[in-house]
Amino acid sequence: MGYYMYTIMEIYCMNKFCKKLFIFITNIIKGYISWIWYYLYKPYRKKRKELFSKRIKICESCQFFWKPARNCTLCGCFVDIKTKGEFKLDENGISRDGCIMKKW
Repeated sequence: MGYYMYTIMEIYCMNKFCKKLFIFITNIIKGYISWIWYYLYKPYRKKRKELFSKRIKICESCQFFWKPARNCTLCGCFVDIKTKGEFKLDENGISRDGCIMKKW
């Protein structure tokens, strides 16, 4: 009999090891891809940061901005999070789902 019969525990351990190895390798690949993406798109990041800072300045000058929590009292959003979102623009270049007052 040239065949080796694996026990249920051995098969379970091999599957568990393979899953851990697969997860480990995919995490390494994801890390390299995100690193490459980060360095290839530096101009894009700079443009996005300028847009975020512009939106935050608009929100900070608004009458509905509440400084202690850094959120909008009109819609309840957290300004630092909402200003980083990508929203579709209308004909005038104002975001459709961004600011409720249509300031950005």
